[in-house]
Amino acid sequence: HNKTQHNIHLSNISIRTMATPCPNSATIRFPAVTVPLKEVTNPLQPDVLCGRGGAAQRHAGNLHYRTLVNSNKPYYCTCPKPEKLRISKSIVAAVRESNGRFLER
Repeated sequence: HNKTQHNIHLSNISIRTMATPCPNSATIRFPAVTVPLKEVTNPLQPDVLCGRGGAAQRHAGNLHYRTLVNSNKPYYCTCPKPEKLRISKSIVAAVRESNGRFLER
């Protein structure tokens, strides 16, 4: 049968996606965090701000995060559960590679 293959690049991470389930991929390793994680008063551009409202939605890190999520959504919806976990972890790793953090208000 015919497989459609896409290469999605998340920062320095490349994920191979296919219309049918692909073999187990390598373990996702999260980069070391080099910026503070507690008592953040000034979020950085790559940070993802968790919360409601226009400020969080317009933040550069949130825009980048949504682009990553939307580019993986078609494959995510059709793949088995273990592959979904790998996709989610690679998106988090891509944000962290750019020194992005997931911050809540």
